[in-house]
Amino acid sequence: MSGQSDMLWLVILGAPLLLVLWLLTFTHWRRGLELLLVYMPFAGAITLWLAPNEAPLLFKDFLFVIPLYLAFALVNPQDVRQAPIPTALTVLIGTFAVVVLLQVFNPNLPKLMMGAIGAKVWLFYLPMLYIGAAAMRRREDLVRIMRLMTAIAVVPFAVGLVQYVLANAVGYSEALQMFYGDAAEGATQGYAQFDLGAALYRIPSTFTFVAQYSGYCLAMMAIAYALGRVDPNRGWRMLAHGVFVLSIVAGLLSGARGNFVFIPFLLALIYVLDARITGGLAALALLPTLLLAVLWFAGYDPLAIFGTTQTLMTDYSAGLVLPSLTESVQKYPMGLGTGMNTGPARYVLSLAEQSAIAAFGYESFYAKAVVELGVPGLLIVFALFGTLMLYGFRAHLVVRDRRLQSCSAALLAFLVLISVHSFKGWQIDMDPVNVYFWLFAGVLLKLPSFAAQAAPRVAVGATLAARLRRGGGSIRWSPRVRPRA
Repeated sequence: MSGQSDMLWLVILGAPLLLVLWLLTFTHWRRGLELLLVYMPFAGAITLWLAPNEAPLLFKDFLFVIPLYLAFALVNPQDVRQAPIPTALTVLIGTFAVVVLLQVFNPNLPKLMMGAIGAKVWLFYLPMLYIGAAAMRRREDLVRIMRLMTAIAVVPFAVGLVQYVLANAVGYSEALQMFYGDAAEGATQGYAQFDLGAALYRIPSTFTFVAQYSGYCLAMMAIAYALGRVDPNRGWRMLAHGVFVLSIVAGLLSGARGNFVFIPFLLALIYVLDARITGGLAALALLPTLLLAVLWFAGYDPLAIFGTTQTLMTDYSAGLVLPSLTESVQKYPMGLGTGMNTGPARYVLSLAEQSAIAAFGYESFYAKAVVELGVPGLLIVFALFGTLMLYGFRAHLVVRDRRLQSCSAALLAFLVLISVHSFKGWQIDMDPVNVYFWLFAGVLLKLPSFAAQAAPRVAVGATLAARLRRGGGSIRWSPRVRPRA
């Protein structure tokens, strides 16, 4: 089928869907947020199935994000006031936006469209900070959103583990081609693998690239941990604990070697911030053993894993982060314009033009900030992240409810992790972390407002098993709760 024919069918089938989704979102913008959260874990699979058509890359924005923004800001402006975002953060975001927009017109850019795409990557998901805060009216809203995300996560993790098992059983390329055909080669970096006593494959699961799947695993570790502590329903807590373990196993077997560093780092952060002394000591003693046991059971050599982890940590610090950041500051102190170090922005250039700017390809997010925004832009990025962490930590300290404190610990740990990860890579630029980072930040800043609300308790007979028996298998996403006496 030709590309024009593919596009015609996408328009014919997509127009009614677009209309329905926009109507649903404009009727209730929080429903639009839920639809977005449902779609994101599967956006990559849809993109790969429809490859080489590039239209699916825009589905998330046009079907979900744009109507969500419009419904939130224009149709329900009163809800914007429910987002308790500190003025200092808003001022920094506004300043950052001005710097980004000025760099769109940098004379070093080969094409204006390249600058526009780069600006979109920098700014488009920042409003999720306000949406995340405004969406949480009550703690029941928090539980409902996390239940939704946790239940959906079972599918990407199951798909990723099935891909891993099939890759070992029938062959790497054969297994991934069962899912994505010819598009599997790009999703796996040309079927890249690493020898750690056994082959560690690049597994994309339902994402277009292993780095996106890796970021998803890290995000769901935080959400599943939080739900396992804050949900009033025992059945949902058990599911959350299971998904928490699944996210760790899936992340270790995803083929993203950085997870050998970042998964233990995130776990340590969560337990330290949660100040669970008993749990923290148990984690310190058992988690390294558990992580190595998972990899050993999969056939990997623990010594090879240890050597790889040590090498990665050395490379991330001395070999990648500091040299790229220092070099970018020395060479491009005033920046070259948005899009110059952004992968998607290069699609608007010819092959000759892409070759001419091939040198601007730093992996570090902060080095990318220097290339595109200059040293002033980098300083504003540092100030924005630092201020966000400061207010996030303050929110965490203000929360007194023990269960909500576990939730704030998990969300804050994820934000810190991504800020540290940004020295190494672009996780914050990619789906789904580009949405999750700002959304989670907004939720974290709203948690202190729940302090005056009574802690919920499950209604009589409201366990997951009882609901399944009574309701023919249906699961209620919104928690039925009543105040504690």
